[in-house]
Amino acid sequence: MWYNPNMTNLELLSKTKAQKIGKTPVVILPLKIWEEIGERLEEAEVSLSKKFWKAIDKERNDYKHGKFLKYQV
Repeated sequence: MWYNPNMTNLELLSKTKAQKIGKTPVVILPLKIWEEIGERLEEAEVSLSKKFWKAIDKERNDYKHGKFLKYQV
């Protein structure tokens, strides 16, 4: 199998073949590679979100000051 989940996005895309539909170039990807790229883009979007990091900071601060929920299992 030529797919490796540790490949970079550029390596994943280099495994594809460009084709044309009419005059427009297109790239056809195996579904597994497309899903991996989609997950990576989602992770990048979340990690760049200011709202995400503010929520993390708030939870860390609450934890430091003993303000956290105790769950009963």
